[in-house]
Amino acid sequence: MFQRRIILGMLLMMSNTGLSALAQQDMFRTPSGTSSTPGQQQDSSGASDENWQNLLSEARSELSAGRLDKAEEQFKAAEKACEDVKLGPTDGDGFKKMSKGVADCLIGLAAVNERRGDAGEADRLYELAVRTVEKAYTSDSMDYAKYLPPLADLYDKHGKPDKAELVHKKIIDVRTRMAPNKDDPSIVQGYDHYARYLRSKDRPDEATIIENKSNEIKYKNQNKSSE
Repeated sequence: MFQRRIILGMLLMMSNTGLSALAQQDMFRTPSGTSSTPGQQQDSSGASDENWQNLLSEARSELSAGRLDKAEEQFKAAEKACEDVKLGPTDGDGFKKMSKGVADCLIGLAAVNERRGDAGEADRLYELAVRTVEKAYTSDSMDYAKYLPPLADLYDKHGKPDKAELVHKKIIDVRTRMAPNKDDPSIVQGYDHYARYLRSKDRPDEATIIENKSNEIKYKNQNKSSE
């Protein structure tokens, strides 16, 4: 029950402002356009994206209030409205922005289904959100990696430890390769998340190895800041 409440809270935060760690980096709101000025982006016909942003905001409010049927209806409407906004070629900033918007809607739908106790549908929707971001940014990007930690948590909570571990390793792989240097603080997040997972599975020796890697990076960055 405690773990279930954690997952529900995690998805609720994601549907409202993105993951707490991601929200600090404006992951879901500014890059995806959900906090930009309504009407700022327009397609070739002049239609703005104000509609889907308003729908998404309403869906989040319904989810927070526990009105799941209404939240689901609004998230679906927001997703459709978001997809209807045409913002240039698939390799352009507009497409990437709207892809994050669609992913945000799908994460909201995942939260709805998690609250309903439909683990399979929650997993499917979050996987679809990740694939949507992957299509826009590729799997070799920090933007993609930022969406993965909740998926690992969902898999673990839903009795899929093998999948969860693969995702944890993917996070570390992408962060390590895409970070500006091998001691970049962004790598620590992946290590720490994986170490907590390993300890929860009663694998302390492996967890210690990962924690040591994380602590080494933290130590080096502390020394840099004190110089």
